[in-house]
Amino acid sequence: LESDADALLVIESDIIPPPETLLRLARLDCDAAYGVYRFRVSNVINVFERYPGRPRNEGESLSLYPEKLAAARRAGVVPCSGGGLGCVLIHRHVLEAMDFRHEETAHCDTYFNRDLLHGGWRCT
Repeated sequence: LESDADALLVIESDIIPPPETLLRLARLDCDAAYGVYRFRVSNVINVFERYPGRPRNEGESLSLYPEKLAAARRAGVVPCSGGGLGCVLIHRHVLEAMDFRHEETAHCDTYFNRDLLHGGWRCT
């Protein structure tokens, strides 16, 4: 936040992003743009289904529902309620409005996703 950057790109150390990741995420009209990746120890992907309306629950991985995942792949870009922070572009106005927090009961991305969802931020 001390810089004049428009956004923060997070790429975790075990992620190998494809070329043009930053450009592709920056083109999306949203507050936080999640790049899709699969976890190393399972076939679960990081992107959570966005429930309609103003949901209280941040959803579950699209990979748990093959039909929904196939539809998301066909669409290319879909609303989501966050997911793992392994590859995400977070715009400055979100970072200015929210604090990252960590509690012992879950990972930091869990609370960040909940705060995004409950704050009404748009994620894809």
